[in-house]
Amino acid sequence: MTSRLSTLVCTRLLAILLLSCGFSACLSANDGAIDGVAKKHAIDVPADTVENAIKKLSLQTGVDIIVPTKAVRGLRSNPVNGEYTAREALEIMVADTGLVVTQDARAGGLTVHKANAARGAKKNRLRASTDGENEAGGERASAKAQTVIVTGRVFNNAIGYYVKSAEVRVEGTDNHVYTEDGGTYSISVPSGPVTLVASYAGVQSDIRIHEASPGAANTVDFELRVLAGDSAAGAKDGEEIVQMDRFVVSEDRVGQGKAIMEQRAAINAKSVIATDNFGELTQGNIGEFLKYMPGITLDFGESEAAGVRIGGLDSKYTAFTTDGVVMATPAANRYTPLTTLSITGIESIEFNQTLTASMDAGAAAGNINLKSRYAFNIRKNTFRWQVSLDGTMSRLDFGRDYMPDDRLHNRIQPGVLMNYGGTFFNRRLGIEASFSRYATFNNQQMVRVNYAYHIGKGEPEFSDSPIVSEISWRPGPQFFTRTSGNLSVDYKFSKNLILSVRGNMHKNDGQFINQYIAIRAEKDYGTVSPDSLAPPAGYQPESSLIYWAVEPTSATSNDTRIYTNSSHRWNTFNSRMISPRLIYKKGSLNVELRGTYTKAVTNTDDIDKGFFRSANSRISGIGFTASRPDANSPSWTLVQTRGMDWSVPENWGRTTYDSALWSTPEDTKNTQRSGYLDITYAHRLFGHPVTFKAGGGVRRNDYTFDAEDNRYNYAGPTGDLAQTYVPWTQNYVYKMDFGNISDQNWRADNDYAMGSLFHDFPGYFIPDTIRNYARNILLGRSAFERVDAGYFEATTRVFRKVQLNAGVRFENTTTEAKITKRRTDAEIAAAKAIATQEEIDSGMFDGNASIAGINYRYYDGQRFTRKTNYDNVFLSGGLKYEITPSLRFQLSASQSILRPSFADVAGTIRYYDENYSTDIWVPNPNLKPERTTKYYAGLHYYLNPAGIVALSVFRLDIADKQISGINISTEQAESQVGYPLGEVIVDETTGDVVQNDITYRSTINVPGRRTVYGVTLEYNQQLTFLPGLLKGLSVFGSYSWSDMQNDRETSERIGLIDRSANGGIRYRYKRFNIQLRASWQDDSLKRVTIPVAGRNWVSNDRIYLQSRIVHDLSGGINLGNNLEFVFSVRNVLDAPLIYYSNVRGRMHEYYRTGAICSFSIKGSF
Repeated sequence: MTSRLSTLVCTRLLAILLLSCGFSACLSANDGAIDGVAKKHAIDVPADTVENAIKKLSLQTGVDIIVPTKAVRGLRSNPVNGEYTAREALEIMVADTGLVVTQDARAGGLTVHKANAARGAKKNRLRASTDGENEAGGERASAKAQTVIVTGRVFNNAIGYYVKSAEVRVEGTDNHVYTEDGGTYSISVPSGPVTLVASYAGVQSDIRIHEASPGAANTVDFELRVLAGDSAAGAKDGEEIVQMDRFVVSEDRVGQGKAIMEQRAAINAKSVIATDNFGELTQGNIGEFLKYMPGITLDFGESEAAGVRIGGLDSKYTAFTTDGVVMATPAANRYTPLTTLSITGIESIEFNQTLTASMDAGAAAGNINLKSRYAFNIRKNTFRWQVSLDGTMSRLDFGRDYMPDDRLHNRIQPGVLMNYGGTFFNRRLGIEASFSRYATFNNQQMVRVNYAYHIGKGEPEFSDSPIVSEISWRPGPQFFTRTSGNLSVDYKFSKNLILSVRGNMHKNDGQFINQYIAIRAEKDYGTVSPDSLAPPAGYQPESSLIYWAVEPTSATSNDTRIYTNSSHRWNTFNSRMISPRLIYKKGSLNVELRGTYTKAVTNTDDIDKGFFRSANSRISGIGFTASRPDANSPSWTLVQTRGMDWSVPENWGRTTYDSALWSTPEDTKNTQRSGYLDITYAHRLFGHPVTFKAGGGVRRNDYTFDAEDNRYNYAGPTGDLAQTYVPWTQNYVYKMDFGNISDQNWRADNDYAMGSLFHDFPGYFIPDTIRNYARNILLGRSAFERVDAGYFEATTRVFRKVQLNAGVRFENTTTEAKITKRRTDAEIAAAKAIATQEEIDSGMFDGNASIAGINYRYYDGQRFTRKTNYDNVFLSGGLKYEITPSLRFQLSASQSILRPSFADVAGTIRYYDENYSTDIWVPNPNLKPERTTKYYAGLHYYLNPAGIVALSVFRLDIADKQISGINISTEQAESQVGYPLGEVIVDETTGDVVQNDITYRSTINVPGRRTVYGVTLEYNQQLTFLPGLLKGLSVFGSYSWSDMQNDRETSERIGLIDRSANGGIRYRYKRFNIQLRASWQDDSLKRVTIPVAGRNWVSNDRIYLQSRIVHDLSGGINLGNNLEFVFSVRNVLDAPLIYYSNVRGRMHEYYRTGAICSFSIKGSF
């Protein structure tokens, strides 16, 4: 097995390497500017002024040449005639003129400047080298000359921003630094003339010669100009810049340039995507950006991106932060739903494959950080706005439709985005503020087929021949409103002290009106012997997976029925975050003190919004036939053969439906408070530049979940359940696009009308009082967590081209889980034996038969605390090796953890399956975190003007993996909850005592190590080297593969996506641009049904999500006067979500999600 797997891995790696070699055939062309310099041309330029001669040379060679006009004023050139490279011709042209030629090693452009300053700067190049070693004599040059600190800022003229991660380098040496927020930098150079070069992907480098003088104000600012544009566009300080090779710089290149420079500057394995990198995407949905990031795949909640997977692993292994702050999340298992995030006010998204010691260690597979906009990055105050109209492709007009609330709703919804950024008081105060509000309506349709698999000896023995047990249809109108705000305020008390405050808020309202109608011939689990293959009552022998025939056993039998089972809910999510920071910078010292408050609240409402979550009805004793073309088809042809006519609305109320009305409100709250101190100090140690960083802090995490499950019967004014029925809609019509379902004329339940009756006439409703109380006392859970942390790390450069980082982090975690204690039946019986008659008459010993009995069994709902504590030490580090200016190798590793889900450590003992009182789930406050170690290696080749070809591999080791639903012993269960559970239970219906027949289940840490391997290949480039109209083309793509080894339970592979890919093509011509993108994910296991003791049939067994490719289209046109029209269409081909049971071609669920469109006008001033 190991040999076969190794062969498979090697084969895949070889295939990817061969594919990367295919890219190498065009690398020379991709390096357009550099190759243009190296290529020989037939040149004929007569003697002229140097300025005019250089213009002619640039036109004949196609190479960018930068010439400050002051430097060449009044000078004449030498004639050039013959076959030369651009540089050779330029050096002949300026020979004996006092001018010299230099070339930017990265962008390939040529620069002409005066020789005297260049000679002085050249003398200091060796002394400015990174490691300070004198290569000729082995002496340390840093000891021979006094050093000077040069500071300044780097401004990117292409986007009008001061940029972070621009490289500032002493020309001809490896001494370089990267700019920080606001474009600021500080670099140590030898005193005397020095040439500094600032470079940034996608724009022309800027070269400055500076006389570095001790004690003087050594300030050098840079302005990076676009590679194209007329000569006047880049002029400054009275100089005219001569610059050729004209083409329009797109937002795509700007975004890609940010990504490349952030990646090059990072000390860990990090990728970055700018929020303008993929054009205008629908409603700022963060998932629409992440799904095109190499190495990332998404979970989808029908049409919406719901969660992020790194390396194909479950979303709970991915941690989200905003500006480095761990965000509160309403999910008990700590995963961050993408619907709770927004890109409003976000400048870029950072994907950290590995961590550094300064990062929170709770990111088992990796971390995604949302980076807010920063006011000091801009030069002039700007207001940006965007208004949009959003709808679905299927009904893209301004009409209105009736929905299940029997009211008219607009098909197209408006949206707005506003952003203001500016500085005040001589750039002492900076403010960035953003606000957005979007609304969407979408009608998603779903067909579900449930299969019953017979179980023998604990495993599905007949998995290849299941029977159909139920088919359901669901039109699902959905309404979303998303409101987001982001605020960044920075104030400079002095040049050394800055106060920064980051804050954001999000509110999402979503109404889901899922109206299921199902036909059923369900297997009665309790009456079939373990070895029986007898089908359920009414199931006809000629039935198959494509033809299902059912006959009723009686006119009132519930074995064969049609029923409604609505799931109508109103979800509201609110989050807020505020993080003040005090930053002190002086020389090589940086001290940052920060605190954070973040809170996330999710409310799921129904009756308080005027409707029941479920208002169900049925017709029993029916017969029907259902047929479809094949087992993968959702299009059923349905014919009723027996029973009351299901097209008559009144017939749906004739059969008594116990507890037909459900109200299930839920409230989840997660609050996190933290405080941290970080200290950074840069120093030369043994001749090497070393940056030390140390710090620590504390984070407090409070989680609570409260829920109700209230059920009612509707008796109406007569009190007779058989004479009542759920109201149905009068205007909204139940319609589906599959098969002949719309022809059945089924009614649609009106949940709002039933809710109105409940509020107006509560006496018409009979609550299920005792069972409601029992359910509600068990549903809540809460936990508290405190994490104390400290860390130390160091970064240095050695051997000129190698950057090293190493760090260690310590975290102590204290958890207090609330457990609802439960008295056993034996304990209750013993207490009753010595109780007074008054106590017995109170009902406290009645078990679940009375409210008093429930209170006594569960200690009146009081929750007891179980406290645990554990320590972890995390190592991290890596190296970057600059093989050439364009080729870099990176090796990185880090350790982290996945802390347990709050739902697993807190809560109440409950039945694992309500149908089986002997199968019991128990919480596990002793659950330990999963410990992970990730190794990463990557090779990155950077292309001009802004592009990349990269190959990376990773290995993720997982220890102490948490597995749910595992059978445990009574002793282990008692150890987890902290009190005796008893060895017997009493059947509360029959009174029979069941001895030694209890199955306990829980989530536990399983032994052994699981290993996930992964490979990612990435390519992204603007094809500016192409001629003419083709210059506007750009392409991108990536392919990822991963696989888990040593897994022991099938459920461990749930959600693991082995293969994924994405890609796209962009084109921009003058004012017009268009982009077509696609993403693909392979089949993945989504769910495994764990057989319950005593159950002879299992529903659906293993459910897989079928591979899917989604196409997105976007584009726009510049209207002038800072106005632009943009559009986007998500899932333009309406690719469905298809789930299958056990084998491909056996469709379980089919979702038609629709294509979502957005049309916008945006502008700025």
